[in-house]
Amino acid sequence: MLGKFIALFWSLSLVTWIPSLLLFAYQGYTSPQPWVGAHLRVAIGLLAGSVLWIVLLSILSLALSSWVKWRMVATGSIFAAVFVPAGVGGVASAILRTKWGLLLNLPVMMSQLWQRLMGMPESIRIGSELPNAAIAAMLVLICFVCVVMLNARIRAREVVRG
Repeated sequence: MLGKFIALFWSLSLVTWIPSLLLFAYQGYTSPQPWVGAHLRVAIGLLAGSVLWIVLLSILSLALSSWVKWRMVATGSIFAAVFVPAGVGGVASAILRTKWGLLLNLPVMMSQLWQRLMGMPESIRIGSELPNAAIAAMLVLICFVCVVMLNARIRAREVVRG
């Protein structure tokens, strides 16, 4: 499982934090003023948010694919696990006129977390209604459920020869 996790982590790194930090470095290189020092929080936020997103997607995909044997169905279940709860949360938020349904929407939670990690001013944030503690608790809960799913399906067995 660790090997699969590392493979997922590496391949997702190639499309998330590595290009983001390369773009950050290029911006710092081409800026006529000392830009990098003033905006170092952006680089740290990009890296931290990308690593959190990669870990979440990797654990989610490993847990779901351990329960589903067909690759196409596993891919569809990963897609559904991200977007079906988002739709349900959006409907619940609209019907109940509350912000708490957004806790089921992984892309919205990660977007809000990224905005806060990069230090965006609250006046220009998009949809900054969820508290940090609620976002962190929901992400930990999702990871915990995925680890429990993995543990239930993939359990190490001791081989006794004798």
